[in-house]
Amino acid sequence: TGGVRVGVARSFMIWLPAAPAVLTRLSIAVPLTESPDAVAPFDPSSRLSAVLTATEQHRNIAWAVDPAIVSRALTDPAPASDWLDRFQAALPNRDIYALPYADADVAALAHADRFDLYLDAAQTGQQQLESALGDATIARLAWPASKAPDLSTINLAARSTPDVVLLGSG
Repeated sequence: TGGVRVGVARSFMIWLPAAPAVLTRLSIAVPLTESPDAVAPFDPSSRLSAVLTATEQHRNIAWAVDPAIVSRALTDPAPASDWLDRFQAALPNRDIYALPYADADVAALAHADRFDLYLDAAQTGQQQLESALGDATIARLAWPASKAPDLSTINLAARSTPDVVLLGSG
């Protein structure tokens, strides 16, 4: 069908095992991203600040961080000082994932045959975030915007050697 979804079927089944079920750890990942042309991304009323406020006390929520955000906060610390202080204080004991620099759109770059740009953004993002955050352990994440990405998008995401590929529930 050329990558076009033809249908979705969902069903439910009740199951009661004889032995207790093994618990599975649920992971929640929240993107810390912002449009590159955002006028005041660190303002207390911004979307970015709202995400930080909602998640900073919950260490079980992983952050998928656009390294461009941290870079912008470090190069222009005056408006970002409160946000940056809170961000850095909430880093310990949290799973941190590096998105490609400027949250590069893997699908757009895959379809434009610009694999080099995506691979460079993934590598640069990982390096810059590791440099900025020092001791924090940072894994590389590929998170295509589409809930059901096509094969060329997945192939490019995989070529960036991510530790995790996160897909939507499409």
